[in-house]
Amino acid sequence: MGRGRVWMMAVLAAAGAVCATRAQDVSWAPRRLPWYVLPDRTSAGSAPVSLPMPAGAGACGAASDRVEPFAGRGPVFLRVAFRVESGAVRIGLRSPDAAEVLSKEKTVTPEDGVVSVFFRVDPGDGPRVIVLCQAAAAGQDSRADVESLTAAKVEGLPADEAAKASVGQL
Repeated sequence: MGRGRVWMMAVLAAAGAVCATRAQDVSWAPRRLPWYVLPDRTSAGSAPVSLPMPAGAGACGAASDRVEPFAGRGPVFLRVAFRVESGAVRIGLRSPDAAEVLSKEKTVTPEDGVVSVFFRVDPGDGPRVIVLCQAAAAGQDSRADVESLTAAKVEGLPADEAAKASVGQL
């Protein structure tokens, strides 16, 4: 899947396990990336933010601002906590124009409640955006509420240990 690996943790207990074993190495910090409604890139503001996605098969309805590479800083995990209020939404990493898929995508529905999705960004990864795409049945609008976007730099944690911390991959 390349450098844009996506990690989904069913519960934050897995993140807690990383923190418990390497507490000195992990610190979640808010990221103030603006979100935009596509296709016209109307500004929606930073998290917490409500993002409407009109009916349309597979149309990406919202994107974060560019997540720039973290060159020389080791792997960084981005955590997006969000809830789908109506319809169904896919979340994933894509190229800045939202055309090229750079990760697996996870489909979320209102029944899932608040979901946290983790994206791993490695040094040298190119720019990307976090996208929310319409995944509801034809003719049905969707809306997602992004509650937070946080990042953690994980120093000294080998990739295989980071992988063990997740309870499921997308």
